[in-house]
Amino acid sequence: MDETNISELYDKLKKETGDNPQYQQFLESLRKANEKIDALHKTRKGAPPLVTAEDKKELTALFRSIGTTAEKAILAEGDQNVQDVMRSISGYASANYKMLQRYDPETGPKTLPTLMEDARTVTLDTRGAQLKSALGGNLSSRQPLTFVNSRGKVVSGVFTPKTVQYCWEDTRRQLKSIAPLAATAEGQRMIEGFLDAAAGRLLENPSEDTALNLNNIGKQCRDNEERKITEKKLNEVLKTVYKSELEGKDPQKLIGNAALTRMAKTVNTGYMTANLSCRTAGILDGSRIDSRNSAMSSVADLLGMSDVIARSRPMKIVIKDDAHPEGKVVEGTFMEECKGIDVNNLPQSAAKYGEQALEGTDGRAFRQMADLQVLDYICGNVDRHGGNIFYQFDENNKFCGIQGLDNDAAFGRMVIEGGGSHHLMAGPKSMKAVSRSTYDRVQKLKPEELRFILRGHDLNEAEILAATKRLKNLQNELKLRHEAVEREPDRAREPGAIRVIEDDQWKNFGTKEIRELEASNKGNLFSRANGWVRLMPEKASWQKADFRKLAADVAIGERNRAVDGGLERETEKCDKLLTEMERVTNRGFFHIHKGSSDEFEDVRQAVQAYKELQQEIQLRIDNANSHQHKNDLAYASESAVTTRDLVKLAACSRQIKETAMAYLDKKGPEEKISNSYTRSRVQAVKLALEFGEKGAARSPEEMESARRNERLADERFARGIDAKEQEIKNAQADDGPEPGA
Repeated sequence: MDETNISELYDKLKKETGDNPQYQQFLESLRKANEKIDALHKTRKGAPPLVTAEDKKELTALFRSIGTTAEKAILAEGDQNVQDVMRSISGYASANYKMLQRYDPETGPKTLPTLMEDARTVTLDTRGAQLKSALGGNLSSRQPLTFVNSRGKVVSGVFTPKTVQYCWEDTRRQLKSIAPLAATAEGQRMIEGFLDAAAGRLLENPSEDTALNLNNIGKQCRDNEERKITEKKLNEVLKTVYKSELEGKDPQKLIGNAALTRMAKTVNTGYMTANLSCRTAGILDGSRIDSRNSAMSSVADLLGMSDVIARSRPMKIVIKDDAHPEGKVVEGTFMEECKGIDVNNLPQSAAKYGEQALEGTDGRAFRQMADLQVLDYICGNVDRHGGNIFYQFDENNKFCGIQGLDNDAAFGRMVIEGGGSHHLMAGPKSMKAVSRSTYDRVQKLKPEELRFILRGHDLNEAEILAATKRLKNLQNELKLRHEAVEREPDRAREPGAIRVIEDDQWKNFGTKEIRELEASNKGNLFSRANGWVRLMPEKASWQKADFRKLAADVAIGERNRAVDGGLERETEKCDKLLTEMERVTNRGFFHIHKGSSDEFEDVRQAVQAYKELQQEIQLRIDNANSHQHKNDLAYASESAVTTRDLVKLAACSRQIKETAMAYLDKKGPEEKISNSYTRSRVQAVKLALEFGEKGAARSPEEMESARRNERLADERFARGIDAKEQEIKNAQADDGPEPGA
């Protein structure tokens, strides 16, 4: 929709007029805005006038009025077609309102037609730039991007192509594909129905207990020491999920070891805690994910807390690749670079921080933590773990700020009545403290204003309505709990109590006050940030120790893949290497991709190809040894690793080695690299190089084992053919010669 047809829409909607007063207020707002827009389109000496500061103020109020009156009228209007038109107009007004918020008439005066063009999704032409390979093929990756904006400022961040998630269905499909490997029919049904059995009917009407129970199921699958879902842990969860059906039977025996191993690997990749938590939070398959970041930025702007998250906005970029040499437009979301320290990649300077960094600060970081809790709750963001917050320190090594990132697990449909928490989203009962300015803004914010600001971010009506319900919950709970403390200050330390802190009083906060805020409930951001900052020196040393352990584990060990269990052990090492490569780029569904180079991606893809070949071989072996085929002689040759498999694996290993060497040659000596992220990627690639070098060499013992496997399979098959021929001869002897013999 553009400004040229507002007048036509106004005339059309006047004809649809009804008696409802909300609709009349909306029409009046539209009329006033139309008059102002017309006035600013009238040319003076051949050109429209520039929009002044006064014009900006008036237009901002008019567009806000259009949106809020439209949102009120939508709820009161019975005609679906008219509702749809009003939603479109509200979205149009929202885009222009957000554009005017960014407009500075002093530094860059523009005409209204130009500004309204800016209000459309920005399109950045990158055809002349050298972009990462991610955009050439797999558009689920995030693309590092740096450009100069209209004000001449260099902006860096990541572009995420439009992403629609189907994690739940994809995992269900993967489980269904491995179900035939189960030892029994009952075990097959357990594998196929695991996701639905875990969630059950609870998804339709989630309560606080339901959400926590489902989240615990995801946590229980993981072994904390091994940092992955293990067969042992998964078997325990299966006992819980199918308790009434099992009647004391062991799921592992019903499913079988091979199928349980495959199931654990599948849920490791597709059924992580965040996936399950987002599902129960009401972010369902088919939901667009990337635009939730920009929606959350809009709410942050509305609440006056733009600094607490990395800014995001809708964007389109034009790319050129082999399939589209003339260019292709890719829709998505741009997130500006997050400021601060990533706790998953701590630099050497982290050793200087710790508990002393929490004392003698200006209080800004603590106020931001309180603000971020409020923002996360209204937006329903359930994934605010430690790695989704960057921590900032000043020149005196004091904790001075935070910024949240990776907000794509927000705006689900779930609303827990009474201000309860879900997963990593702190509800009002867990917040403990809120700043005075934020308290006042939240209490003044009207539901129609929130709905208006959420237009244009590809959220559906149920998701927008859920956000307004959470707002109402928050307003009620904050007021109730704050007033209780106002009447009786001693209640401030009770569970569920909320203190309203004056904005200039946060500077008095330190470790004592933070511990008081986290004492009665560990679910708030104060407890998480306190833990990360206080223990940062230890965590930095733990990360180094973890890497040394990983290096020893991945680089050292047998590669005798042709013997029983060799392939499984090799696959585990490959998984660990891939996990490390994922960690140093923070790839994944709920994590920002920090922009690794093409060469690093080549290494990662080579390792991934090796893993996929391993899985293909293992699936063939599992199938041959399954209950269905283990006695079928035709499958004998598929039940072990062959020399042909070893040749393929060695070729993949050489590819890992070659790509790793190309990356390391480009980066140069590690000691000359100052960037902590690049150093961590170099270390991961060195692991890959050693992994590839060992995998490319096939030992004589390994080759002999593979030949023995093939020989035994041939002999078994031959014996089977002989037995079959003898069986036919015996049958012919009993029945006499066939006619015509």
